[in-house]
Amino acid sequence: MASAAAPTYFSPWTMTVMGKPTVLVDGGTGVTGNPTHQACVEAFYYDDFQVADTRVVSLGTGFYRAGNTVPNGFLGWLEWTVDALLDAPEEQQTQLVNRHFPGILQRFNWQLPSDIDMADTTQIPTLLKLGQQVAAAMDWTKILS
Repeated sequence: MASAAAPTYFSPWTMTVMGKPTVLVDGGTGVTGNPTHQACVEAFYYDDFQVADTRVVSLGTGFYRAGNTVPNGFLGWLEWTVDALLDAPEEQQTQLVNRHFPGILQRFNWQLPSDIDMADTTQIPTLLKLGQQVAAAMDWTKILS
């Protein structure tokens, strides 16, 4: 239930842990928006995976960059700041993998043609079509070799 409690869209999930109420939200925010580093740590330090035999392919969900528009007013700057703070940890994970396990990661994250709100379910067909186009154009043999 906690993984479905995306902040700003759904309420946090509360459960009792060791006799205390604990509030949980979706782990896809902040540093676990891109879990590649956590997956590598798990594989290489807590399992038998070998760095030399491993390829990590990280597929982003896309992004939209409106250009070099300067935010307008307090709310504009607040929105820009919050967006930057939420995006920074996601990219940090890519940098951590590249630093700790060089040469194993290929990260793909495509620029979307327009801004698509994560809660807009009417855009699912558009996202599906974009995903299929991008996947069809990828050279998976080269990526995985």
